[in-house]
Amino acid sequence: MAQILVIEDELGIQKLLEEVLGSAGHVVEVVTTGEEGLTYCLSASPDLVMVDTNLPGMSGFEVTDRLRRKDKDLRIIACAGTYGLEQRTLDCGADLFLQKPYHVKGLLETVEVALGINRESTEKGPGAP
Repeated sequence: MAQILVIEDELGIQKLLEEVLGSAGHVVEVVTTGEEGLTYCLSASPDLVMVDTNLPGMSGFEVTDRLRRKDKDLRIIACAGTYGLEQRTLDCGADLFLQKPYHVKGLLETVEVALGINRESTEKGPGAP
């Protein structure tokens, strides 16, 4: 069971993520803006942050960059409904990328992969101690 912060402004997607991730045993907190997400991460330590790239105000790209600078070990999945943004999200510091619309199986698999990422060992390269 992981604590997952979802930063998403679309109500339908919020509800979908709460239901799917909650049913998988995770504790889900939802905020609607990047500013709320950053504030939440100052007071709590989620295991994973899922951030939409297209947020009102501060973009998901900026949120990802700020979160990564604050905590290099935080697991971040960037999510986008617009095609062609994967590399940009990874360049901002996301660990993984999810394309909308979500497919439940792929969503859950990506979350499990993200939760298993050990950033320290992946930064050292394959086979590093």
